[in-house]
Amino acid sequence: MAFCASAATFPFNEKIAACAASGGGVVTVPAGEWTTGAIRLRSNVELHLEEGATVLFSDRLEDHLPAVRNTYEGVECWGYSSHVYAFEATNIAITGKGVLKTLKPSWSFAYYKAHRDDADFRQLAEASTQLRQWGAAGTPVEARQFWKIAGPRARMQFIHFERCRGVRLEGFRIVGSPMWTIHLYRSADVVARGLDICARGLNTDGFDIEMTRNVLIEGCTLDQQDDGFTIKAGKDAAGRAIGIPTENVLIRNCHVRNAHGILVVGSEVSAGVRNVRLENVTADVVLNGCYLKTNPYRGGFIEDVWFENVACSNAHKAAFAIETDVHYGQLPLPGAEVCLTRIRNIHVRNATFKKATHVMKLKGDARLPVENVTVENLRVGYVRKPETNIVENVRGLTVDGHRRR
Repeated sequence: MAFCASAATFPFNEKIAACAASGGGVVTVPAGEWTTGAIRLRSNVELHLEEGATVLFSDRLEDHLPAVRNTYEGVECWGYSSHVYAFEATNIAITGKGVLKTLKPSWSFAYYKAHRDDADFRQLAEASTQLRQWGAAGTPVEARQFWKIAGPRARMQFIHFERCRGVRLEGFRIVGSPMWTIHLYRSADVVARGLDICARGLNTDGFDIEMTRNVLIEGCTLDQQDDGFTIKAGKDAAGRAIGIPTENVLIRNCHVRNAHGILVVGSEVSAGVRNVRLENVTADVVLNGCYLKTNPYRGGFIEDVWFENVACSNAHKAAFAIETDVHYGQLPLPGAEVCLTRIRNIHVRNATFKKATHVMKLKGDARLPVENVTVENLRVGYVRKPETNIVENVRGLTVDGHRRR
């Protein structure tokens, strides 16, 4: 492993396996720098990071093998293990005041910009298309060996917990991430409290909550190159076939230093998203405040979303946005079924932005308009382009008590 020469190794997986075999308990990581490949967390085990402990994760993909059941951009597959991985585990936790840190420099945004046209990235793009095709065709997940075809630019999440129940994440810091930072997938009963995440690489969302229910996130600080709090629910036909909605998510008393969006729902919403509330959150610099996005092939629904009591210094795009034709350069697969997303019951209240380019940019689909949007006390001190505020294909828009449409 290519590591800091001063760091020492620590037998994470051996200690966790022994702790689980004995009925569970706490595995403590003492102060110091400790190196490792992928860590697998098991039922009834708490990984506790003492103050002064720094865990350095390998910068080599081979140290994240054997492959595990995972996802890539909303489609289930087999891939490289995340830095910390758990599957079908119950009562698991990561706690303490230590640091989890990724090392690989080629996962950075600057590296991507400099090398995005090289053969490795083209291989990754082709593999991503192949994975979408497998998902659309219903190919068994065991046959979707994404890691074998994706090449050396394949990336995994920092933390990926799949089909887990009773998850606690508390107190620690994350520095850097290969891709999405904390991915909760098909899980339930999650508490994340007091985390400090700084991940300024490519596609480094802070939280990605996907097909997961009963989630509380509070007192966290995010500094991301991509979205902050992101709500997802599977991609296209593959996500609709699983059909597990994301629901009952509460995010409160957090701070976002940098992010593409404070609260972002989508674009992968194919199994549906309901009952999401973000409240009492402050932010410095973002692209969008509350941002809901999908496209005509996702299907699913977004309903009962609250964005309340938010104070933000600067939104480079919109304070509040809904877009229904977001593709990120991915063309629909041949024969893809048009499947519109139902969006309704969206509420923005008591949100203040010192600056934004648009107050609202709401673009529904004429074939299935957005329904029942309430905006109350949304204030922007300086609007860069007030003439470009857009409201299209929205039925039942109420602004400050006045029904507009």
